Amino acid sequence: MVYSLDFRKYIFLVKEKEKLAFQEGSYGFSIPIRMLFRWQQCIELKTKCNKRATKNRYESVLVKYVKENLDSYQYE
Repeated sequence: MVYSLDFRKYIFLVKEKEKLAFQEGSYGFSIPIRMLFRWQQCIELKTKCNKRATKNRYESVLVKYVKENLDSYQYE
């Protein structure tokens, strides 16, 4: 789930104001504690994924099989 930047800042503002621990903040806002730790490191929203595109190695084999077996079902 994506939380807005304003909401993230609000959580840390309340956490600091009420002097809450991470576990208490996690419980109070129903957010996983791990997420709060990640936000503490970098609160900004991620706009890019650093993962490169992948290609199916068996695509040619799959296409050949489908062309040969047009009457087969997917579960076969």
